[in-house]
Formats: sequence, C-alpha cells, structure tokens
Amino acid sequence: MYPQKRTTLADLEKPPLPDHAVMAHIDEHAAAILRESSRAIKAILDRRTALDHMGQADKPLLVAVGEYHNEPACRIAAMTIMESVRQAEPQIIYGREIDHNRTALTFCLSAGLSATCAESRELVPLLEQSDGDGTLTAVAMSLITKNFAPYTGLALEQFLMTARLPSFNTDTARILVKGQPFLLAPADPSTQASIRQRKELHDVDGQSISCIDPAGVDIRNHHMATTLYRHAIRHKARIAFQSCGNGHMLGGRTPGGTMAHQEHSLINHYMRINPHLAHAVMPLSAVTNETAAAPITPLWNLPEVAVSYDPKSTTRWKYDRSGDDPDELSCIEHESAYINALMERLGLGRYVIPEKTYSQFKTRCEGLFFNRMQKLAGPA
Repeated sequence: MYPQKRTTLADLEKPPLPDHAVMAHIDEHAAAILRESSRAIKAILDRRTALDHMGQADKPLLVAVGEYHNEPACRIAAMTIMESVRQAEPQIIYGREIDHNRTALTFCLSAGLSATCAESRELVPLLEQSDGDGTLTAVAMSLITKNFAPYTGLALEQFLMTARLPSFNTDTARILVKGQPFLLAPADPSTQASIRQRKELHDVDGQSISCIDPAGVDIRNHHMATTLYRHAIRHKARIAFQSCGNGHMLGGRTPGGTMAHQEHSLINHYMRINPHLAHAVMPLSAVTNETAAAPITPLWNLPEVAVSYDPKSTTRWKYDRSGDDPDELSCIEHESAYINALMERLGLGRYVIPEKTYSQFKTRCEGLFFNRMQKLAGPA
C-alpha cells in the first residue's frame, strides 16, 4: 500500500535500512550491478586500447549509456563504470540528456531574471567555456528536482562534483506551451543549428516541433551527439559518456513514448560524425537490438527496481517499461536508503551525500553555485 502522506524531498532524512522487500536483496542487487559493470569496463578499456593501436589516440571513444530513467540500477551502474574507467583513463567527460542551457536558466531564475531573457542566452557560451572541471553544471543540476528517481539523480551529481568529472548537458533547449508537450526552442542558437540540419528530412517548419515526435527526437539526438563530441574535443577527452533513454540511443518506440526511426538514433548520429571510425562508438544498453548501427555491450541483468513516486506530488509514477512489474521504491525514504546501501557495497561510499536532509544538501550546493558564478563575474 502507498502511504497517504509522504516525506517530501525537502524534508528527507536518512533513515536506517527500512523494512522493505527490496532491501532484502541488496547484496544480490549489488553483485548483479558489479558483474554487468565489470564486463562493460573491460570492453570500454579494450576498445580504447584498440583505437590507440589503430593510430586514433587523439579521437574520443563515444560511449552511450542507455537507461530506463526511473530504474536506479542504470545510473548506479554508470557511476560504477566511470569510477573504474577514470582510474585507467582520467580524461573522461559525461553528458546528460538535459537541456544544454539549463545551468544558465538556473542562475537567471535564482537571480529573479526571466528564463527567456537575453542574459540567459549570453550566459550559455560563457558557462561552457568556464566550467572546466564540471563542478558548476553538476551543482546546478543538484538544485533541480528530477522527475524520475530524484534521489538517484542527486547521488549522481554528488559523484560528479566530488570526482570533479567534467559534465555537460547536451540536449536541445526547449519551451513549455501550456497544455502541450515541450517544444524545441528555435530562438536558441545551437538548437536552431540542429533544426536547420535535420528539418528538411521531416517536412517541418522549425517553429513548433514537439520534443517527443520523431522529428523532435531526431533533432535532439543530433544535438546531443554533436554537443558531446564538441566538448570531448575541447577537453581532449579520450572517453566521452552520454546517458540517455534507450529509445534515444537505439531508435524505435519505448514504453515511455519516445520515438525515432533507427537511422535517426543517437548512435547513428555518432557514426555520421566520423563514418570511417565505427570502432569509436560504443552503446551500452539493457535492451537487445541486433540491427543497431554498432554492436551493443549488454547491461541485461541489472536489477529491475523502479522508482514509482512523483517527487512533486503523491501520485504514483509510470514505469519506463510496459508490461513489466518490477519491484518498487514507492517513497523517497526507500529510494535514498536503497541507493546509499548500493553505493556503499559497490565501493562508492565516499560519494554518498553526507547531509542528513536535502535542505542541507541544497544549501551547500547553492553556496557553491553562487560562489562559482561570482568568480566568473570577476571583481565588482
């Protein structure tokens, strides 16, 4: 049964391990994540070595990590993989399926400015050039309540901040029209550039493109691929990770509704960046797709545990997988205890959020965020 009253994210306190069915399998789940991650780690490092032997030491290996957004094991596996890979290959970066201008918008809204103001657009290139160690973007993302698996998202940002791993938001900018899905934002320069590149294939005008229609998903995939590659080149990254929904990475329809033709998938856009270097593209996924543009390194046996609450209300959240009945984490207490316990068992304990409440965590992140923004602004 779902509790009538739930703890909100702001009031979260770390409880002892709850008496919850999922926790009874915590060691089994940690072992499964470790097995899947270990295979992926070896495959990634072997592929990086192969590229070096091919004389492509200066080319980044692009690793797309497909996920079900509300299944925490996907992101915990990504953290486990990156933590090990960066010990051997320190020059790595991480990309999120989040609007590329979100950090600038976070600052403008915090400062009482309009989200559509010119200052927001002007901040985007400044922040991209100045956020060398990724801290600013990760801190900004910690101030946003994620719709899917919110505590897992915070744990990932804490990992990125503490590891000082450069991270970037790579998706298109978007606008909200009341009563409709988000639309691509044609006034945003880099979003407009991707629209120009792809709109003729879909016979759209470029002004009212839904983020979840085939044309919108294709344009977003183009933007994510080119943005990640640009950051990888600028940072001389030898491995660039991009997290995204499985539907983006592989194409086709997912239960969540995302749809794009396979030729418009994220990995196909990666292949177009350098069509003569197929070895530089590597998808990791829990989804089987024998016709994908690049062979998939499987993450097939991750625990199917889903976060099933909406952090902004008391409603039950949808699953990314249709027809399945995964174990549920139905409140923030269960999610936080589960994630913290997994991280401790996977050798990620030093990245566990140290604060007792989210309010304390948010206060620390706000201080870091505005301190970094002041440094960018220089002396008054």
